[in-house]
Amino acid sequence: MAGTSALGVRPDLAAKTRDLAFLLENAALLCVFLLAAKSAFQLSVPDDIRSLWTYAQPVLGLSLALGLVLLRGHSGSLDAPGVPLHHGRACLWRSAGLGALPVLVGWALLRRAAPQERRWVGLLLALSAFSLSTLGTQALCGNDAAPHLLRWHYLPLLLAGLAGAALGEVAFHKRVSWPRAR
Repeated sequence: MAGTSALGVRPDLAAKTRDLAFLLENAALLCVFLLAAKSAFQLSVPDDIRSLWTYAQPVLGLSLALGLVLLRGHSGSLDAPGVPLHHGRACLWRSAGLGALPVLVGWALLRRAAPQERRWVGLLLALSAFSLSTLGTQALCGNDAAPHLLRWHYLPLLLAGLAGAALGEVAFHKRVSWPRAR
């Protein structure tokens, strides 16, 4: 959250702390962060027995977060009236910037564990890091229209998760040690 504070929070953030929809949506993002991190670290332990719940918790948390935004309806435009489209792109860049350090630190930590379920670990690690960055972006962005949130906050989160799954296969691949020639 230090990155969010450094960028300057939205002017109405204090008032938004009394908005139940805002609080629930952000609490759900916080749950995604915690559940996905917990599951990623659990899955990084080789030969450990896992339940379906390990995989399901972060997915259910993300479904809840998306569902809460969708409950507010499809009213409104992709961007608030008078707000140019490039402001949505600013949310994308903020989210990417805020999520870069957590995902890199997580990658470094989990790489040492040599996880066997590399795609799942990559997916969950990316969901964890970028749900936290989406939470930070919500504190920066003053546009609460559901279509804006879905397009510029949650779609990048989902795409980051998919990219994490694809990169997890490569990034967590255990290096083979070849005997040295004498």
